[in-house]
Amino acid sequence: MMEYKMVFDALSWETQMKGVLTKTIQVNGKQLRMVEYSKDMEPHWCEKGHMGYVLKGQLEVTFEKEVLIFNPGDTMIIPDGREHRHMGKVLSEKAVLLMFETSYDDPLCSEHKADVDYFISESMKAFPFSEAVRVGNMLYLSGQIGVDDSIKLVSGGIAEETGQTMENIKNTLERNGSSLDHVIKVTVMLANMDEWVEMNKVYVQYFSKHLPARSAFGCSKLAFGARVEIECIAILK
Repeated sequence: MMEYKMVFDALSWETQMKGVLTKTIQVNGKQLRMVEYSKDMEPHWCEKGHMGYVLKGQLEVTFEKEVLIFNPGDTMIIPDGREHRHMGKVLSEKAVLLMFETSYDDPLCSEHKADVDYFISESMKAFPFSEAVRVGNMLYLSGQIGVDDSIKLVSGGIAEETGQTMENIKNTLERNGSSLDHVIKVTVMLANMDEWVEMNKVYVQYFSKHLPARSAFGCSKLAFGARVEIECIAILK
């Protein structure tokens, strides 16, 4: 298995989820998936006859009622035909596996529910919605308006509100593992479509690399009497 170890040492991780790093690699013409789990992560493997080779760390895995410990160099064979997931736990600081016959973007397998996290900051707890929701490696933000830390709408007009709104989005993204550079879709709601041009002048200053896909529409009224509300979808870093 030395050739696999060499690939691992040179690996640059491409995809990050909560507690998980993954990358698809080619070894001897075969497509494999490298997965790194952080400490205390509880990974799941589905009933598809998968096989994992432990490169680093230590894992505890439960196959039905049997609990097994896997160390570097051990091969973990996940039996086929089971009607449930096989539960695991990372015992070391991190664990790295080569997974055979697995998909790149679905570490829990498609027939099971996706891993979901709901994020609410202290200042937003009074409101009836989550500030952001993570599903897999996607982050969905609720609409943001131009309020300051005291939840008061900033004064000055559409330019000031847009700037504060974008700052709120930036902070929410970074607080939850993403950034403006990772935003892929934006929706803008304006109380007055005549302010679209002024809003855009501020909006574009926040995207240094690529402009995300975007929709914009007018509405009769926004919360707190805001002039603009912006929501977005981003991928994790």
